[in-house]
Amino acid sequence: MDPEDVLLNVEERDKWRQRLDRLMATLAETRRQRVRLMSRLRRIKQELSKLSEFSDAHLRDLPRVSSVLPLHAARDNRQSPR
Repeated sequence: MDPEDVLLNVEERDKWRQRLDRLMATLAETRRQRVRLMSRLRRIKQELSKLSEFSDAHLRDLPRVSSVLPLHAARDNRQSPR
């Protein structure tokens, strides 16, 4: 093999190795971020559950209001033509 070919192959290998290293670092960071987001999502779900329990308990203590409200027909206040 020609020394120039060997040098080009080594440079090409190093270039691809650097790309792979960057991709591996990005993957590791993405996985760490996913773990943080999953933890945050779990905390938010817990808070929503507590809030739901609190609001349900609060609503149970309120007096019941009829869900059927009386509806009044609209009045026609226009004057009839003469």
